Amino acid sequence: MSSSNIHAEKVAALLNNVLANPSVKHLSDIFAENGSLHKKIETLNNVNDANQDRSAALRAEMKVLKTQHNDKDAELEDHRKKKLALEREVADARKKLKSASEELDTKKRELERLEGFAVKLIPLPTEDIASQLNTLFISARNVAESYFGVDFAPALLEDYSIWDGVRGYKTVKKAMLPLPLSNTVPAKQMRMAAFLAILSSELSEQLFHPTYLLDLDEGGESLSDLLSDLAKNDAGRETYLRSVLLATTPDDQRRTAQEYVKSVVEAVLTCVKDVLGSAEQRAKLSDALSRLCYQASKLWQHIQVLEKKIEPDFADPIPDDYDWNPVVFPSVNPPPKTQAGIRNGNASSGPGSGGGGDSAVNKKAAAAAAAAAAAAQAKLQADASSDSMISDIMVVWPRFRVVDSHAVDNHDALAPGHALTQSMVLAAKAEEKTQQSSGKLPRIPRQNSRRSRGLSMSMSNGADGSSDSRSFLSSKGGGGQKGA
Repeated sequence: MSSSNIHAEKVAALLNNVLANPSVKHLSDIFAENGSLHKKIETLNNVNDANQDRSAALRAEMKVLKTQHNDKDAELEDHRKKKLALEREVADARKKLKSASEELDTKKRELERLEGFAVKLIPLPTEDIASQLNTLFISARNVAESYFGVDFAPALLEDYSIWDGVRGYKTVKKAMLPLPLSNTVPAKQMRMAAFLAILSSELSEQLFHPTYLLDLDEGGESLSDLLSDLAKNDAGRETYLRSVLLATTPDDQRRTAQEYVKSVVEAVLTCVKDVLGSAEQRAKLSDALSRLCYQASKLWQHIQVLEKKIEPDFADPIPDDYDWNPVVFPSVNPPPKTQAGIRNGNASSGPGSGGGGDSAVNKKAAAAAAAAAAAAQAKLQADASSDSMISDIMVVWPRFRVVDSHAVDNHDALAPGHALTQSMVLAAKAEEKTQQSSGKLPRIPRQNSRRSRGLSMSMSNGADGSSDSRSFLSSKGGGGQKGA
């Protein structure tokens, strides 16, 4: 065996001994464990690095969140301040609202107090008021027909002086209305027209006012004129002023209205009492007038509380004016087939009637009167263009108009008026002239009279007093009375 082999064996044996030594084994285990730990450390380092990166990211995110938090805190503080400011504003607003509410309550109480000084006016029911005004005219016409459209007793047609009260009334006198003393149709028409003219004039002067606050002799008429002018220029202001005036002493105004009713009745009776013949007839007419004037007063007190101001209008009729109708008296206008030139006979219903309406004497007298009247009328018509004896067409019942500053001409027609036609006046004048020629009537001095525009047209009919509406309004063919 060579020395090298021996040396190798020794080395191998030494190594085996070393390896067999527990310490070496323990050291080997330590090295193995150390290697394992190094791997764990490396793994943990990697985890740590990752955690540090995550931590850095979280710190950055936390910084952002902190910034956002600070911003939110600032925003929240701003909102808190705004909330406090709004709460102060709300508190101030509540105080102001409370003050305004208290002021409003005070104003409401004041307004209610002021409204208590005024009557609450109502809108104008046009058709209803127009109908009631027309009904009032028909009622007045019925009274006229009942007492003046009948045959009068001869005694009442022989004394000229008893008609002075009618002839002397201002509107009758101004129009120089003919009043023949007979029972012909034209004579009856003139009697009824005179009565309606007197009645409507007294109603307008005494009853048809916007208020009854002041007596007529204490400025009441001036107050009515003031309200009328105000309505033409400022309808709203007139409405308010009238509502205040109507609420002033309303009980006194109602009593004044009742006094005016009596005054109208007395005024009309004063004019016509002498021609009624008997105390009984005068009493009956007084009762009829009282009912009629009460009807007018009740209607007018309703008209007073309308928002729109209504007033009567006696303006002259003009051609083509649909606000006016020829006055028609059905009781003395028989159907065309039986209509005679003179309505003869003395009906027993007339004031102081003597009866005997169908006697031969009356028929003969009527025929003679008809012939004379026809002849006289023909002469009057021939001289009409130059004869100043033809009076103006006479308004016997006013039209009623709404006075409004917003209307084109300050007025809106509500109910038509009624007037005599020229043919009716001519027929009566013809008869009156015949009676003057015979000495039955004195000749009446005539003053120059302004011709109505309505007389510029040819408006002649027969002596019977029948009227075609075209003789009153030039282009209104055949239209009778509106609503009458």
